[in-house]
Amino acid sequence: MTDFSRSKLPRRTLLKTAPAAGLATLMRPEGSLGADAVRFAFFADPSEALAYAQLIDHFEAAQSEIKIEPIVISSSNVAPLGRLLPASKYPEWLRDSFTGPNPPDVFLFTYRDVGAYDTRGVLEPLDTWMESSAALAEEDFYPEALSLFRPAGKPLLAIPQNLSSLVVYFNTEMFEEAGIAAPTGGWTWDEFSEAAVTLTRDTNGDGHADIHGVAFDPTIHRYAAAIWGAGGELFDDVYQPTRLTLDTPEARQGISWLTRLGPTGMKAAPSYEDRLLMDDTQRFQGGKAAMLIKPAG
Repeated sequence: MTDFSRSKLPRRTLLKTAPAAGLATLMRPEGSLGADAVRFAFFADPSEALAYAQLIDHFEAAQSEIKIEPIVISSSNVAPLGRLLPASKYPEWLRDSFTGPNPPDVFLFTYRDVGAYDTRGVLEPLDTWMESSAALAEEDFYPEALSLFRPAGKPLLAIPQNLSSLVVYFNTEMFEEAGIAAPTGGWTWDEFSEAAVTLTRDTNGDGHADIHGVAFDPTIHRYAAAIWGAGGELFDDVYQPTRLTLDTPEARQGISWLTRLGPTGMKAAPSYEDRLLMDDTQRFQGGKAAMLIKPAG
């Protein structure tokens, strides 16, 4: 049986912080952009699209000689009750756009794609721009965020747009009612698992849990945090990956721990069918989950 007792969770934070996305600019010949030729591509749900529209308005008011043409690819962060929404098609759209005659000039992309776009030679080096900027400085950013957009031996290839950390939200009242102390620094994986099992309840006696100890989206984004926390990695090289490294002992330990929380193990997390009926965030907000693993913010 795998021993998880020595693996620890920093308080409220699940293992590793990584920038979700950055802003890059397309490599073009000097002077090739016209006064109203800046095409800005990004993915957004309706509220995010509104925020970007306001940002663009403010920018154009301050830089009247520059016109921004927004290219919005829709996405949804929260699925409505009763169905799961498909993932945004933005990554595929962005990759395909570089095969056409008019790709975006400024675009949002994830740090995991730095190597792919750098290899294609479409990213404008930004070190000189950063050094000469009166609005931005390297000191404004976390070094870890910048490092993922600056591969070894390469210049800065994108500006971090956000920093996304997985955190563990917990319901203090449910912890108190169950007699479980609130999570603190040094909480081990075994302690996390024990709390999740204790907090899972069948309140109507039908043999099926209607309050779960923990809810999370069982995707690679959540598993990645557990893999990193166990000392493993997803790829052999984040910038120029040649193979997956999910078969290492460390990666397998992280995968095993998170999987055991689910319906095929401890049953402390909702099943696929449960998640079709209620979104994880709705489940936590409605008191149907004691803990929620989700990006902060």
